[in-house]
Amino acid sequence: MSRKNHKITNWTRIAYGCGHLMGNSVSAMSGAWLLFFYTTFGNLSAKSAATIFSIATILQGFANPLIAFVSDNFYVTKIGRRFGRRRFWIMIGAPMMLLYPLQWIAHMNYWYYLFSYILFELIYTMCSMPYGTLSVEMSTSFKERNYLVGYGEMIAKIANFTVAALPGLAFSFMGTSSPYSFLVVAILLSVVMCAGELLVYFNTWELSPDEVKVEHIDNWWEAIKKLFIDYLSTLRIRAFRRQLGVYMFGKGSVDLYTAVFTYFIVFAMKKPATLVSGINSMAAILQLGATAVFMVVMTKKGFKMPFTACLCVVMASVISYACLYWFHITSTAAIIFVAVFISTFIGGVYYTPWAIYPFIPDVDEAVTNRRREGVYSAAMTLCGRLMQACYVFVMGMVLDHFGFVKSAKVQPESAVHAIIGVLVIGVCFMAIVGLISVWKLNLNKHTHTILMNEIQRVHNGGSMADVTPEARAVVEDLTGWKYEQCFGHNNVGYQGSKRDREEAAKKQQ
Repeated sequence: MSRKNHKITNWTRIAYGCGHLMGNSVSAMSGAWLLFFYTTFGNLSAKSAATIFSIATILQGFANPLIAFVSDNFYVTKIGRRFGRRRFWIMIGAPMMLLYPLQWIAHMNYWYYLFSYILFELIYTMCSMPYGTLSVEMSTSFKERNYLVGYGEMIAKIANFTVAALPGLAFSFMGTSSPYSFLVVAILLSVVMCAGELLVYFNTWELSPDEVKVEHIDNWWEAIKKLFIDYLSTLRIRAFRRQLGVYMFGKGSVDLYTAVFTYFIVFAMKKPATLVSGINSMAAILQLGATAVFMVVMTKKGFKMPFTACLCVVMASVISYACLYWFHITSTAAIIFVAVFISTFIGGVYYTPWAIYPFIPDVDEAVTNRRREGVYSAAMTLCGRLMQACYVFVMGMVLDHFGFVKSAKVQPESAVHAIIGVLVIGVCFMAIVGLISVWKLNLNKHTHTILMNEIQRVHNGGSMADVTPEARAVVEDLTGWKYEQCFGHNNVGYQGSKRDREEAAKKQQ
């Protein structure tokens, strides 16, 4: 289905946004509770539990580029032409969402938890990678892309609210010491995620086969070579490197905060787990409204200042939490006050990297003369997962080193101090790297318009020698390449099969 024959309506934005029900439900539930579940009800040490995330991420390193490669080239098959090269994977992934509860069965062994986690992570990757390309392929408009991402993030906050509220409700009926509380929540979420994926499939579109240039592959060895060359070549685009800094470290700082927050409340502040659930529910509501505001502001004003304000608030908030501990302020009201403060701005942190992403393939096109949405979606997803696995692994190692006791309801003082250290030092360090990255990325509505006009001019037969000084400066700043080396005059990415090179040579004759 071509984007030329479709108009994006509010219903389209909502249906597209329902794809975030999967990503955010899994991230919120697993980020806030899975490590806690493994160490409390799975009888795993913090170190052993952390290795599960790391091993799964390594496997994703192989799965991500493979899925991106297959999706990008799926129009060569009859199934792809019938169901779509992107949306087909969303369609078959929908019923697989029902496997999510397998991770939340208590008192199993290490190998069971490892296998069940890897299984669903692969399903998640199979759906999320193609989904990530849809906002790029459905429209070329700066505003519409921002709104698609914005609606997705707002629905993500609804998912966050649901995930945050459901454990609290389950705790109230089954008690905080019952592992079945988590299993019931996981079953409900699996049904919601399945419905969300079906809404995406039936209400979105992608580039049609006629709008996509088929890149031929001579043999299996060439296919493998193309896969990894394209994947690694994304790092040669300056805008993407800086966007990764925003994503992996800026957003990663909030992910780390989410992962350690449960430990902070339960073991440092000695409050019940139900308080975490309540705060997360409140946070999701605040973030929903904040995301709507940031969506409008960033569309008009760009990404730098809003993102900076958000991360400064995050850093101030984790320092405030540490002060509550060190000055022995255990008031629930004080904890909630800080939570309101940080939650209002976390929505902007989550929104920004995904709002930037749809424009990265446009920058890449100026360098390679190719459309590589799938490659960038896979690269971004993998990098995010790598960062998540790294900080979860490091957090597990730190807690284990400082004497964290698995399944214990009270932790030694050394372990509590380690939790505070991760909360303050870890979160602030990652936030600072994210700030540096966003200030080096000069991508906004004005520069994107200049970029797209220059791409269109050259593709319509315009001479590269006729470039304006402003267009040259924008293209060079975003790509990191001299203008004369852009538009295919470089070795970035796979250079084509023998058949593609012969066809290109004939056109130049």
